[in-house]
Amino acid sequence: MVFDYERSKERRTLTSQELGDYYWKTFSPVINILLIGLKSDLRAQDIPALAMTQGELYTIRDLPTDWKRGTINIPGEVLSSSGLTSNSSFVELANSRNLQDWFGDIAAKSKHELLVLQVHVKYPFL
Repeated sequence: MVFDYERSKERRTLTSQELGDYYWKTFSPVINILLIGLKSDLRAQDIPALAMTQGELYTIRDLPTDWKRGTINIPGEVLSSSGLTSNSSFVELANSRNLQDWFGDIAAKSKHELLVLQVHVKYPFL
């Protein structure tokens, strides 16, 4: 929470790697609590796609609110390649074809990873 507050004040961007690390640190503890509560032998490190897809999909879902607040969860390199910055308007984001394609890629990748995860959890020996 403190990290989000600090970076929001600056509208600071993170790299793809930094966002991945952030998603892991944010979501893996919650996933572990859930798995423990379900008496599962699995832990977040056994199914890392779950934490990562959760972070990526929340980025898409929460984009309007996060952008307004200054919490930039689009990698800096993606913004840059789209001709955008952390100070671009939300309208500019919405009108960016490159950014829309990136969101589509994230959604498709997340869907695929979750389908693979379903098979892995159902048949962990595969």
